[in-house]
Amino acid sequence: MLAQRKHFALLGILALLAVGPICCGQEKTATQAKPETPPAMTAQERTALKQEVAKLNEQCKPFTDLFIKTTEMVLPSVVSVSTVRTIEMQQQENPFERFFGPNANPFESPFDNRQPRQRTPQQPREYRAPGLGSGFVVDAVQGYIVTNYHVVRDVKAPDITVTFSDGRELPVEKVLFDTRTDIAVLKVKPDGKLVALEWADGTPPKRGQWVLAIGSPMGFGSTVTSGIISAPSTRERIFGQRGMESLHANQDPFAVEDYIQTDAAINPGNSGGPLVDMEGKVLGLNTLIVSSTQSNAGLGFAVPTRLARPVAEKLISSGKVVRGYLGISIITPKQIDDTAAQQLFNMKTAKEVFDKFKLTAEDRGVLVGGVQPNGPAEKAGVTQGDLILSVGDVRTEDVETLRSTVSSLPPGGKTTLALRRLGENKKVDVTIAEQPSGELAMAGGADTATSEALGLAVQTLTPELAENLGFQADVHGVIVVDLERGGPAERAGIVRNDVLLEVNRKAISNAAEFQEATKDIPARGVVFLVSREKGNQLIVVKPAPEEKQKH
Repeated sequence: MLAQRKHFALLGILALLAVGPICCGQEKTATQAKPETPPAMTAQERTALKQEVAKLNEQCKPFTDLFIKTTEMVLPSVVSVSTVRTIEMQQQENPFERFFGPNANPFESPFDNRQPRQRTPQQPREYRAPGLGSGFVVDAVQGYIVTNYHVVRDVKAPDITVTFSDGRELPVEKVLFDTRTDIAVLKVKPDGKLVALEWADGTPPKRGQWVLAIGSPMGFGSTVTSGIISAPSTRERIFGQRGMESLHANQDPFAVEDYIQTDAAINPGNSGGPLVDMEGKVLGLNTLIVSSTQSNAGLGFAVPTRLARPVAEKLISSGKVVRGYLGISIITPKQIDDTAAQQLFNMKTAKEVFDKFKLTAEDRGVLVGGVQPNGPAEKAGVTQGDLILSVGDVRTEDVETLRSTVSSLPPGGKTTLALRRLGENKKVDVTIAEQPSGELAMAGGADTATSEALGLAVQTLTPELAENLGFQADVHGVIVVDLERGGPAERAGIVRNDVLLEVNRKAISNAAEFQEATKDIPARGVVFLVSREKGNQLIVVKPAPEEKQKH
């Protein structure tokens, strides 16, 4: 019996051993039997795709060649513009001299019997700051290159060098510029190898049109990027607090500006280089970008040919740009608020302005806020409150259009203004005058003041100017519109478009008050409270020595 049990136990063990391997074997076999992953692409499929790609490339070859050949045609005319700007920094005065005398040491005894020291004059220190931009040849015979003014601002001709794509370098002999359009022309000596680019005809480009941007971004010379025209203009395209606004980038308060918008990559160093169409013709000058990172974000802007070309040609032919001038201050009805009503019309509210001149904020046109005495507009009978509807054949529904239209008219010529006065339409003929040259050309006819002793000129800050420069409309003061190069104000750190709020701790609100406050300037100078984008600061400006003023 026991043996029989052992026999059955042995059979059971054998059965388990037999089943066990079978079960494990099935599990193991299932894992091993997992099908192999097929190749991502068979050799046959890859061959078929290669043939299809080759066929498509053949079809696209004319399009690819268009980019290549256009680049090859344009590149020899594009230059890198290298500059060295000399910056003069006034050394800080010893703060103890104010209390202890010239070159004093506060730790010396005031009863020391030694001879008093003589004040050591503080000599200004000069720093040389390199810069880089781009440009392109527009006149190969005479040797003229166009770039942006801000690329060569405050740089002397001997400190500018242009470099071509083949490595040739040419020194610059002369610099001509126009601040209001940010255009500059560089004169070089022709070397027989210059190739000029051709301007486009000035017709606004179309959205979606292919373009190339060529220049020296971040110092990488002869760089080509491509993109499309995002928009042909920046006028009345920005959503602002007062409705649709225009892009104001040029810091000249009387700038004539408009820009082509493109998504072609533009970065620092591209300024002044050409934006060309696929025929290699210049649509505009790459000028600025809008970005939170100071590098390309797909928002690039170029001064259009219709603005740049006539300015460049006038600079080349006569050395300056002569503009038409009406002598009026202007604002659009939708820009009028209570602050503008007080400063331009001497009324308490915007409603008073609208009621007096029978207007509404929705009226299309440009409103005359002030008329310069004995100016062209006053002689023609234009008065405050007139709503200008057109200049000649050009409708003027915004300030930029009116300003650029009048600027383009030849001085001495006549034009007709269509306007609405107290609800009635009228037409007046006006003889255009020449806009005063330099930064003191007051397109709006506002009052100005100068201080030769301090080397600066200012204009009353109007609500329109304040808004254009990024200040609140209720800021009162004067704006610096001109500086004597190397003069006292510039050496002290004053720059164009600074807003002066106070003179010697006394608030000023217009040019007349500035003139009165700076009439008698002591040798220790005057203290200005200066307002800038980053805040307010005090700047002391000392007058030039008497002998230097006479010189």
